[in-house]
Amino acid sequence: MKFLSLLVCFVFIACGGGKKDKTSHVSFLPENTLFTADDPSLQVNANGIDEAYFNAIIAKAQAIYDPIVAQFNGTLLISGDWNDSTVNAYADRQGNVWKVQMYGGMARRSEITKDGFALVICHEIGHQISGFPKYAGSWASNEGNSDYYATAGCAEKLFSETDPVPTPTPDPTPVPTPKPPCPFVPEADATPCKGYSFGADATVCQRSIDGALSLGRLLAVLGGEKAPSINTPDKSVVTKTSDRHPRSQCRLDTMYAGIICTQKWNDGIVPSNQKEMALVSCSMRPRCWYAPGT
Repeated sequence: MKFLSLLVCFVFIACGGGKKDKTSHVSFLPENTLFTADDPSLQVNANGIDEAYFNAIIAKAQAIYDPIVAQFNGTLLISGDWNDSTVNAYADRQGNVWKVQMYGGMARRSEITKDGFALVICHEIGHQISGFPKYAGSWASNEGNSDYYATAGCAEKLFSETDPVPTPTPDPTPVPTPKPPCPFVPEADATPCKGYSFGADATVCQRSIDGALSLGRLLAVLGGEKAPSINTPDKSVVTKTSDRHPRSQCRLDTMYAGIICTQKWNDGIVPSNQKEMALVSCSMRPRCWYAPGT
């Protein structure tokens, strides 16, 4: 009996029980202990995220992506647990069920804005649907590409003010479609979309920037780094594409690259190689994690 108890305990830990990072999943953050500082009794975070918003943005993402995932014979399941202190989010697949798991511990972080939390959902959806480059031998798009998809392909869907949520019609043909550009070279992170004259798209642009900056602040806290800025891009150049979580500045650079991409994401194809990547969206990816041709 004692042996059985020990065995159960070992399996629980190995499979990611408690607040450990679920290593069989792909996550927004690397394994961390930030959950120890969480207060589950907090009803609303410093930026206005409460349980109602937490559930509403999850439901909106579910409604938007149900038909997109279905065209690839998948069933999307986005789950949220407001009372769980885990400061992370995960994507997983079990058969044809494409899972995304969100936690209240992430939503309650003081660094996270409403738009930042939405981009975390987008990142996890990106693991499922953004394709190449992927983790070696895996179904999952790697961390950098999921960051890129969050702003290049997902943000404009989640930041739409339309209510009720429309059912998108995926473009079945892999033909690049233009979208209004974010035509600016920011002088300050606070006003990067100043002068943007594309109406509702200006709102998407600004909200994407604000959300990305909020995630950058959290990533910097986790990595013990200075908060990243759009004005101080990571100048490192990898010789081989990295699948791991990049440093905070590199991740902000990646999300920013997705924002300024002028090619509308084509949800009708999941790219399997570098050539197909150019058919889906802009093929630019920051060299701090992506090495073309590897």
